[in-house]
Amino acid sequence: MTELRDDFFEVMRGLKAEPSKPISLLEFGPPLVGEGHQQEQIADVLFRLEREGVIRLLAGNRFELTKPRV
Repeated sequence: MTELRDDFFEVMRGLKAEPSKPISLLEFGPPLVGEGHQQEQIADVLFRLEREGVIRLLAGNRFELTKPRV
């Protein structure tokens, strides 16, 4: 799971993510799937990061960072 978490933040850097800038799962997911991660694993990481307060899940298959971690 650590590798997926690292890949998550790598994708966020590539998307120039910042707090309050919504990211679509349609632009976020394919790079992670391309790295060999399964959709279920990606969903688990998203839910974990939401519980940790790192991201906020939004309507419309989007999320945003809540902390400038990237």
